[in-house]
Amino acid sequence: MITVEPGLYYRKIGGGVRLENLGVITKDGFVCYTKYNRRLIV
Repeated sequence: MITVEPGLYYRKIGGGVRLENLGVITKDGFVCYTKYNRRLIV
């Protein structure tokens, strides 16, 4: 298994978020096991 962890950080407001997707690489591509809403709400 591998994780993909893109992060967004804002120095001026002192905060950020890191999203982690857990999955596995197969011969057909990447199978993501993380099941959560990926909408960005600001």
